[in-house]
Amino acid sequence: GPRRVAAVVAVGGGGGGGGGAPFLLALANCPPRWSADAGAYTLDFGGRVTVASVKNCQLVGAGAGAGGSGGGGSPSTRPILLQFGKTGPDSFSLDYRAPLSGLAAFGLALTALDGKLACE
Repeated sequence: GPRRVAAVVAVGGGGGGGGGAPFLLALANCPPRWSADAGAYTLDFGGRVTVASVKNCQLVGAGAGAGGSGGGGSPSTRPILLQFGKTGPDSFSLDYRAPLSGLAAFGLALTALDGKLACE
Protein backbone atom coordinates (compact mmCIF):
# COMPACT_ATOMS: atom_id res chain seq x y z
CA GLY A 1 0.00 0.00 0.00
CA PRO A 2 0.95 3.67 0.05
CA ARG A 3 3.54 4.92 2.50
CA ARG A 4 2.48 6.95 5.51
CA VAL A 5 4.11 10.24 6.45
CA ALA A 6 3.91 11.97 9.83
CA ALA A 7 5.72 15.07 11.07
CA VAL A 8 5.58 17.64 13.87
CA VAL A 9 6.78 21.21 13.26
CA ALA A 10 6.97 24.29 15.48
CA VAL A 11 4.97 27.18 14.02
CA GLY A 12 3.96 30.67 15.07
CA GLY A 13 5.62 33.06 17.45
CA GLY A 14 7.81 34.59 14.74
CA GLY A 15 8.77 38.22 14.76
CA GLY A 16 7.74 38.73 11.14
CA GLY A 17 4.26 39.99 11.92
CA GLY A 18 2.78 36.48 12.15
CA GLY A 19 2.52 36.92 15.89
CA GLY A 20 0.81 34.49 18.19
CA ALA A 21 2.30 32.05 20.63
CA PRO A 22 4.39 29.25 19.14
CA PHE A 23 2.84 25.79 19.04
CA LEU A 24 3.55 22.34 17.65
CA LEU A 25 1.61 21.30 14.58
CA ALA A 26 1.22 17.60 13.83
CA LEU A 27 0.98 16.76 10.13
CA ALA A 28 -0.01 13.57 8.32
CA ASN A 29 -0.21 12.66 4.69
CA CYS A 30 -3.49 12.93 2.87
CA PRO A 31 -4.30 9.32 2.01
CA PRO A 32 -4.19 8.53 -1.71
CA ARG A 33 -7.04 6.77 -3.48
CA TRP A 34 -6.73 3.70 -5.63
CA SER A 35 -7.18 4.47 -9.33
CA ALA A 36 -8.17 1.48 -11.44
CA ASP A 37 -7.28 3.48 -14.58
CA ALA A 38 -3.72 4.12 -13.41
CA GLY A 39 -3.40 0.83 -11.53
CA ALA A 40 -1.90 2.71 -8.60
CA TYR A 41 -2.66 4.99 -5.66
CA THR A 42 -3.10 8.61 -6.77
CA LEU A 43 -3.51 12.11 -5.32
CA ASP A 44 -5.05 15.17 -6.97
CA PHE A 45 -2.36 17.86 -7.19
CA GLY A 46 -4.45 20.18 -9.35
CA GLY A 47 -2.00 19.92 -12.24
CA ARG A 48 0.97 21.12 -10.14
CA VAL A 49 2.67 17.70 -10.06
CA THR A 50 3.12 15.95 -13.40
CA VAL A 51 5.36 12.93 -12.75
CA ALA A 52 4.31 9.91 -10.69
CA SER A 53 6.75 9.33 -7.82
CA VAL A 54 6.80 7.76 -4.38
CA LYS A 55 8.17 11.13 -3.19
CA ASN A 56 4.94 12.98 -4.06
CA CYS A 57 2.95 13.89 -0.94
CA GLN A 58 0.27 16.14 0.46
CA LEU A 59 0.27 16.97 4.18
CA VAL A 60 -2.72 18.01 6.29
CA GLY A 61 -3.11 18.80 9.97
CA ALA A 62 -3.21 15.54 11.93
CA GLY A 63 -5.81 16.78 14.42
CA ALA A 64 -7.39 19.85 15.98
CA GLY A 65 -4.14 20.75 17.81
CA ALA A 66 -3.30 23.94 19.65
CA GLY A 67 -3.19 26.00 16.48
CA GLY A 68 -6.58 24.87 15.27
CA SER A 69 -5.24 24.31 11.74
CA GLY A 70 -5.69 20.56 11.87
CA GLY A 71 -9.41 20.82 11.44
CA GLY A 72 -11.84 18.05 12.07
CA GLY A 73 -12.98 15.18 9.96
CA SER A 74 -10.94 12.70 8.00
CA PRO A 75 -7.53 13.64 6.56
CA SER A 76 -8.97 13.66 3.04
CA THR A 77 -11.39 16.50 3.96
CA ARG A 78 -8.88 18.74 5.79
CA PRO A 79 -7.16 21.63 4.00
CA ILE A 80 -3.84 20.71 2.42
CA LEU A 81 -1.06 22.62 4.21
CA LEU A 82 1.82 21.36 2.04
CA GLN A 83 2.12 19.55 -1.26
CA PHE A 84 5.35 18.40 -2.78
CA GLY A 85 5.86 16.49 -5.97
CA LYS A 86 7.93 15.70 -9.00
CA THR A 87 7.54 17.77 -12.17
CA GLY A 88 10.50 16.49 -14.19
CA PRO A 89 13.57 14.24 -13.99
CA ASP A 90 15.34 16.62 -11.56
CA SER A 91 12.66 19.17 -10.70
CA PHE A 92 10.00 19.36 -8.01
CA SER A 93 7.12 21.63 -7.00
CA LEU A 94 6.56 22.76 -3.39
CA ASP A 95 3.36 24.54 -2.32
CA TYR A 96 2.56 25.47 1.28
CA ARG A 97 0.22 27.69 3.27
CA ALA A 98 -0.05 29.19 6.73
CA PRO A 99 0.69 28.32 9.43
CA LEU A 100 3.77 26.68 7.82
CA SER A 101 6.74 28.93 7.10
CA GLY A 102 8.86 28.64 3.98
CA LEU A 103 11.70 27.20 6.05
CA ALA A 104 9.46 24.54 7.64
CA ALA A 105 8.02 23.62 4.23
CA PHE A 106 11.49 23.33 2.70
CA GLY A 107 12.65 21.13 5.58
CA LEU A 108 9.66 18.84 5.13
CA ALA A 109 10.35 18.63 1.39
CA LEU A 110 13.95 17.61 2.07
CA THR A 111 12.75 14.72 4.21
CA ALA A 112 10.52 13.56 1.34
CA LEU A 113 13.56 13.53 -0.96
CA ASP A 114 15.52 11.37 1.46
CA GLY A 115 12.64 8.92 1.65
CA LYS A 116 13.63 7.47 5.03
CA LEU A 117 13.37 10.27 7.58
CA ALA A 118 9.61 10.84 7.86
CA CYS A 119 8.18 7.61 6.49
CA GLU A 120 7.04 4.40 8.11
